[in-house]
Amino acid sequence: MEKNKVARSKKAKAAKPPKAPKPPKQKKEKRSVKKQRKMYEKALKKARPEKMLSIIAIVLALFSTIMDRILGSRKKKQQ
Repeated sequence: MEKNKVARSKKAKAAKPPKAPKPPKQKKEKRSVKKQRKMYEKALKKARPEKMLSIIAIVLALFSTIMDRILGSRKKKQQ
């Protein structure tokens, strides 16, 4: 025979703090969007705007020095 046991109540646990909300998940890009983005990145790499700007700056500097020389030689001829 089993003896009757008195069940003792368990101690109350402390309340857990509420969990922080999870950040929203990013939506996966569709294939066409992915392709467009990759094509755009390739086009940017090919364009290299910094290189074009530096070349333009060099050409303008050379052009201005040449024009100064030409105008200087014309002034000397007039005098």
